[in-house]
Amino acid sequence: MADLRVQAHSEIPDVSAVAWAALTARPPASVTGSRAWFEAALATVDRATEPHLLTVWADDRVVALMTLVLDRRPQPTLRFAGAPFNDLTDLMVLPGQEAPAAAAIIDALCEISGQGWSIELEDLDPAGALAAGDREQGLLQWERSWVAPTLLLDEDHAARVSPRLRRRWDRALQRLSSEYCVEVRFVTGPLMLEDFVEFIRVRDIRLRAKGHNLRDPPPELLEATVQRLAPLQRCAFMELHVGDVVVARDLYLLDGSVAMLWLRALDMGWLRYSCGHLLLRASAARLASEGFDTIDFGRGAEQYKFAFGARERVLLTARVPAAAQ
Repeated sequence: MADLRVQAHSEIPDVSAVAWAALTARPPASVTGSRAWFEAALATVDRATEPHLLTVWADDRVVALMTLVLDRRPQPTLRFAGAPFNDLTDLMVLPGQEAPAAAAIIDALCEISGQGWSIELEDLDPAGALAAGDREQGLLQWERSWVAPTLLLDEDHAARVSPRLRRRWDRALQRLSSEYCVEVRFVTGPLMLEDFVEFIRVRDIRLRAKGHNLRDPPPELLEATVQRLAPLQRCAFMELHVGDVVVARDLYLLDGSVAMLWLRALDMGWLRYSCGHLLLRASAARLASEGFDTIDFGRGAEQYKFAFGARERVLLTARVPAAAQ
C-alpha cells in the first residue's frame, strides 16, 4: 500500500464532492460526516468557527476524512462540526482502508495537539474506525460518554416487548380505531419540508412542559440539516395520523441499513393513548419492511428505548493526552 499523508483544508470545496461521497463510516455516522451535515453546521451552530477538514491521501486518492472545525474560543480547539449535537461520529473512510487511515489521522491529531491546540472528539462510535485504530497505538485518551441504545429489527424484535405493554398498546389502538381512521405514514424527500414547521411547533410545546432545553439541538440546525438531507432521502418523518390530525411525528436519519430516531414531536393532547409508543411500534415494522435492520435511538437512556428491547451502547469521547503530544 502507498504511504499515506494527511492534509488540512480550510475550505469545503478543497474536498471534492465525489471524493467526499465515496467515504463512509459505520451507520449512521456517515450522515453526521456527510458534506450536507457539515454545510448545515457551518451555516448555523458553527458560524463562528473555521472548517478544518483533515484528509488522508494514498497517492492521488482521498481515502479518509475527518470533518472537523476549529473553534478559537477561548483557545484553539478542534472538534466535529455540529458538536455537541451529533448523535454518532467517526472517521469517514474508504472501505478496507480503516486501520491505516485511522493510524495516520491519530498521528496527525497528536502532532496538532503538540502545537498547543486542544482536541475534543465527542460521541464517537465505540465500534468505529477511530476507536479500533487506537487500540494498538493507545495514543488517545478515551472516556465513556452518552448511552445511545440500538434496536435490532430481526424477526423477534416485537417479542422483546413485555406482554403487559403489548396488551396496553393493543387496547389503546383499539380505542383509537373505534373512533378514527388510524394510519402510519413514511414521509421522505421534499415533502418533509412542508411538515417541518409543525414538527418544531409541537416538539417545542412538549419540551416546555417537561422543562427541557428548546435549543438541544437548535432549531436552525434542524432546519438546515433537513433542508439538505431530505432531497437526498437521507432523513424521513414517521407520522401517526388519527383522523385528520398528526398526533406523533418522529424524525429519522437514514444511513444504509440503519434508521436513527433523532427527535420526536408528540401532541400532548393525545398522550393518554400512548401515541408515541404506537408510532414507534408501527415504525419498527415499517422500517423492517423497507430493508432497515437497526433502529439507532441516539443519545439518551430513556426507559421507552429499553422497553422496546434496545441494547445498551455507550459512546466515547477522545482527547489527546499531554503524554502523546
